[in-house]
Amino acid sequence: MCGEFYIMDFLNQLKEKKIISQKDIDKFKSYIDEKYEAFGDEKKHAILKNSITYVVNRDLAELKIDDEEGFVSSLVQKTLLEDKEDLCADKILQKVVLEGEHSDGLLQSVTKWVSDKIEIPLHKDILEKYYHDHYYFDKDIALQENPALPLPTLPQGKASRWIFWCAIAIMIFLSVSTFKDTIFPSDNLVVIQEDLPQEELFKNTVPAYVLQKYHMPNRNFPHYLYYRDINEDDLKSYLSSRNSLLGKEPYFSQVLDTAKEFDLNPLLLFAIAGHEQAFVPQDHPNSEVMINNPFNVFGSWQKYNTNLKETSEIAARTVFNSLGDLPPFMDPFFWMNHRYAEDPNWWRGIRSIFWRLEKEC
Repeated sequence: MCGEFYIMDFLNQLKEKKIISQKDIDKFKSYIDEKYEAFGDEKKHAILKNSITYVVNRDLAELKIDDEEGFVSSLVQKTLLEDKEDLCADKILQKVVLEGEHSDGLLQSVTKWVSDKIEIPLHKDILEKYYHDHYYFDKDIALQENPALPLPTLPQGKASRWIFWCAIAIMIFLSVSTFKDTIFPSDNLVVIQEDLPQEELFKNTVPAYVLQKYHMPNRNFPHYLYYRDINEDDLKSYLSSRNSLLGKEPYFSQVLDTAKEFDLNPLLLFAIAGHEQAFVPQDHPNSEVMINNPFNVFGSWQKYNTNLKETSEIAARTVFNSLGDLPPFMDPFFWMNHRYAEDPNWWRGIRSIFWRLEKEC
């Protein structure tokens, strides 16, 4: 009886623990509508869904779920977007119990996850009892409501058999065609691949507002890479000595605004631009185009050229996400390298320029 009471108690506590609410999603929508005003509804919806997925993934990071992507995707699509319900911790637990495999690794991770959300830490035995009582009961109900479909039988009669074998032939033809297109892609597929960065831009975008509000602080994130006010006059003077277009407006302020938005030291973004494109010299014949992407996101400024505000946000987001899982005692510039650049020595140049700017400004 005591165990049953304790189970009800921790379940009630989990019901009060909101992972993400419809009010949160409404705020996301408002921010995205304003921030990405020029985007169509499809792109805005993709960014919204990606933002919601980011928040849910953040909360479930410690759970050892086999099909984590499918698990999270169904929560986002069904519970949050279709049913328009708040996502609370109890719903996640119920879904884990119904769909997860009964393993020691899963039980241990779920026990810790639940314990972090309730007043008194949960004992593994209590969770095992809850899991056992509900897993088999819910599975039986699911099987009764969704009985296995009968295997198709071979149609009788000559005409029916002819139709059946025609259907099989069509299926084989389609399979072979799909295989051929996969192995020997057509020109159209090549075009799609070339356009991939545009798709990746909105499908993988998580707005800075969401990153800042819901990111898990990393105690290893060095204090000197967080945003701070800098001596703008000194920085402009240094950029002027390099004949840099980045020292001119509106470019200078755009980089500063992005750094503040992502809580990053502005000198880090300027250091990346300094290493990638020598701070964009004004006398370079392509400086007016190069300034749109001095960070060489998506390969280079020649391949991807939109505007400075957009590319600075992509660069900042890449750095921010890279440092989010910075291990202890690891050089942050070295750690950024594996996500930002293919050149294994990229980090050395960035670090050198960053500390030079710190000294100057």
